[in-house]
Amino acid sequence: MSKAVLAAQSEVFKCMLLNNTIEAKTCVVEITDATYEAVEAFVEFLYLDFAEKFESLVEQLYILADM
Repeated sequence: MSKAVLAAQSEVFKCMLLNNTIEAKTCVVEITDATYEAVEAFVEFLYLDFAEKFESLVEQLYILADM
């Protein structure tokens, strides 16, 4: 994943990845309040503006989008 793409699509990722944070230094963002499938669909949506599994993960994606 590209820091630039994530930062361009999300203010939260922008703050995490483009400032002097642990996430920026390690290039690791730990998300513990969502399933792997939800995070995967969320990142897919950030990159492509759609996600194949969107319908089945709506509640979890809403939580991630509200970060």
